[in-house]
Parts: sequence; C-alpha cells; structure tokens
Amino acid sequence: ISAINCAPSAFYPLVEQTTHAGYPFASLRNVVLGGEPIRLGTLQPWFNDARANCKLTNSYGPTECTDGVAACSLRRIEDPSAGMPVGRALANTQLFIVNQQGMLMPTGATGELCVAGIGVGTGYLNRDELTTQVFQHNPHGTGRWYRTGDLVRYSATGDIIYVGRKDFQVKLRGLRIESLEVGRPEMRQTLDRAQRFLNLVALLAALLAAVAVAIAA
Repeated sequence: ISAINCAPSAFYPLVEQTTHAGYPFASLRNVVLGGEPIRLGTLQPWFNDARANCKLTNSYGPTECTDGVAACSLRRIEDPSAGMPVGRALANTQLFIVNQQGMLMPTGATGELCVAGIGVGTGYLNRDELTTQVFQHNPHGTGRWYRTGDLVRYSATGDIIYVGRKDFQVKLRGLRIESLEVGRPEMRQTLDRAQRFLNLVALLAALLAAVAVAIAA
C-alpha cells in the first residue's frame, strides 16, 4: 500500500503503537487526511521516523463544494504545536477570508472562509432558508460562493490557518455534528448510524494494516 486517504481519526490507530507489525509502513508514499483538524503531535513520531518516506497532505473541502478546494503538504513535522495549515486554493477554486459583511480581511486577521469556483454546489435540497444564508453572490468575483462557517486567517507565508468555527458545529472522526441538534430524536438516530459507520471504518483500518504487513513480508 503506497497511499491512504481517510479521516485523521481513522489513521491515528495505525501509527500510535510502534509495536504494530510493519511499522513504520515504509511502503507508504502519500497519506491524505481530511475532514477534521490534524493532530501533528500524534503523527510526529511516526512521520519523522527515518525509515518512513511519506508525504503528508491536509486536504480541505466541504461537501457543499463537491471535492477538495485547498491542500497543504509536509515532508517533516518540525513544530507540532503550530498546527497544519489548510493550505492554498486548488485549481479552479478561489478562497476568500471575509468579515460578517463580506469585506476581505488582511493577513493575520481572523475571518470566515468563503469558497468560489466551479465546484460550488447549487444549495440544499428542500432547505431554501439555509441555502440563502450560505450560498450567496460572490462580491469579489463571478458566480456564487459558499460561506463555510470556518474561521481562518492568512499566515505570513500566504497559507490559510484554521482557527475554529463561528457556530456550534463540531467534527467527530470527520463527521459533522450540530451540537444544538443532538437532543432531537432524529439526531439520535443519525448518531447511531454514524457509530455503526465508524465501527466499519475501524475494521477497514485494521484490514489495511494487515494487508500492509503482508506486503512488507
């Protein structure tokens, strides 16, 4: 196995224990993680191991924008406390950091990340009010943009740094959770389904590790 693309929480168990057979999985060349912030401190011992020869990529892309819209890659983790940047816009995508009124924010100032480009969706099915709130005319270009609700800022190098959320949404193993809706009956059903999905992800991760060991042998 030379490439893995998954949520960070699904990948951590593979590298947290150095006693796993095949560690540090020298065949890996590309690990692409997305869906939630990456804990670099958890990955650093494995990633900086001299036997590992891998590129780590943080892939950022809301479902509303079809696919990835930004990325950042590392070859070595120097300072895990700094966090991994969201990175920079991919092809056919434009990223804007704005205040509540849609005005562009300067480098270092925190604002909401808005995404424009050919991948931006047309809205939510049967949720016209929410569609109007977040799918809007792009005042700094053509077409529409999507207001992600993610708070970010530009670093001095031009990379986008994730800061947090402007609402109560949280991520659990790459899955969105609206904390204000957790008490609703339909939300409990959704969480039950999510747990079953996560169990399948854990099983898949174990299977991938077994396959990697078999290949290495």
